[in-house]
Amino acid sequence: MLSSSIPHHGLRRFVPAALLFIGGIGLVLGVNIWFWTSLFGGGDILVQVPIPGAQSVEFETAGEYEVIFETAGTLGGVPYRAVRPSAEPLVTLVDINGSMTAVRSASIESSYSIFGAEGRTLGVLDVLAPGKAVLTVADSDPASPSGGTVIVKTPFSFGRLVLLLISVVIGSVTAMSGLVLGLVRMFRR
Repeated sequence: MLSSSIPHHGLRRFVPAALLFIGGIGLVLGVNIWFWTSLFGGGDILVQVPIPGAQSVEFETAGEYEVIFETAGTLGGVPYRAVRPSAEPLVTLVDINGSMTAVRSASIESSYSIFGAEGRTLGVLDVLAPGKAVLTVADSDPASPSGGTVIVKTPFSFGRLVLLLISVVIGSVTAMSGLVLGLVRMFRR
């Protein structure tokens, strides 16, 4: 008498193929979820300032930081939408030494509309030294406020894109290997 918990001998030969296929698909799905949520999920956001407003921000490293004008989204869990999404705000950064930095044009501009959030790149802030600074955001036309927020975040990393591409290739090859192995074992008796 066979126990129901022991798989049939004929099905055991498909276990390696199934593991390869499931592992490959899992790798592709997992790395895609990680990449897109890290890109749009706000994990790299350092500060989000309502327009108009000012807020202190701590920069751990010197370098370029992306500045985004978000015209729809949430701030502190409260949804908002800019009244005038075409009116770009004026953004300045004053570091602890009193040096003022303005936003400069970005080499790569992007926009997004995902999960109820909409935004576009305003430019790049060059942070010369790590430490505290104050980010000030003003309306370009104070008589007619635009609304929305300004987000400062670490810039897009091409290393993440390379990791995504490599993982998708490896996961796809692994899943295809599992599929081919399963087919070979099915037709070979």
